Amino acid sequence: MERAGLNLVETPGYSNKRKAVWDALRGDDAVRQAPPTPCFGVKKTLQFQPGLLLTVPSSVRYESADFSLSYCIRQQAFSTMVGRGGAFVARQANLKGWTLLTQDIQTFLFLRNSAGAGFNNNGHGVNVDSANRWFRCTYTVKHDGSISLYVDDFLMSQGNKMATPFVQASGAPLVIGRAVHALEQGAPAWQLSDVILYDRVLTPKEVHDYGQYGIVHRPVGRWKLDGNLEDSSGFGNHASTAGGLTYVNV
Repeated sequence: MERAGLNLVETPGYSNKRKAVWDALRGDDAVRQAPPTPCFGVKKTLQFQPGLLLTVPSSVRYESADFSLSYCIRQQAFSTMVGRGGAFVARQANLKGWTLLTQDIQTFLFLRNSAGAGFNNNGHGVNVDSANRWFRCTYTVKHDGSISLYVDDFLMSQGNKMATPFVQASGAPLVIGRAVHALEQGAPAWQLSDVILYDRVLTPKEVHDYGQYGIVHRPVGRWKLDGNLEDSSGFGNHASTAGGLTYVNV
C-alpha cells in the first residue's frame, strides 16, 4: 500500500476519490443502505453529554503495540472549542497512549509518543459525518503508528507512519466519555454503542463480518452499553461511573 513513503490510499478528497465511492455506496439508489441503527443486534444505547465518564480498570491486555478500536456513534448536538478537541474514548497517561477526539462534527484518533509530540490522523470528518446518523467506525493501528479507518465497513483512509512511533500507556484505565470544558461553546450530546478493543490489527474481512453479521473474534474488551456497563469479552473488566445513566431505545 506504500511506495517511496507515499501512502497509496489517501485521505478522502485527494487523488483516490474514496469519498465519492463512499457516497455512491450510501446513496438512495445503492443496494446496501447505511445502517439506521447502531451495531448489529443492539437495541439500546447510552446517552452521553460532557461530564459523564465511564472508567474501565487498566489491563495489560490493552497495551499491545498493535491494536484496533471499534464503536458506533450518533452525534446529536455539537459544540465548538477553538483549537481544541474533546476526548470521548481515551487511554493515555504521561504523554503516552491514544485519544479518540471529537472537534465540532469531526472525530480523530490521536497517538502519543511519550516525547511531547503526537500524531492526529484519519478523522472521518464533515465529508461523511452528519447529525443524527449512526456511523460504525473501526480504527486499526500498527506498532509504527500508521492508522487505517473504516466507516460502515468501508476503508475510508490510511495514514502514514509516525516519525517516532507511539507508545502505549502502561497502567492507564480506559475512559469512555469526557469531562466538561470551560472553553466549550454549546451543549453537545451523542450516543455511543458497542465499544470494542482488540490487541491486533483487524483484517478487512473481520471488519466486514462484524458490521454485517455481528461476528466479534477475540476482543480484549467489549462494552455494548446496551443497558449495563459490563465487559462481554469474557475477561469481565466492567466499566463503572459515579454519575447517573440514561439508556434509550433504538
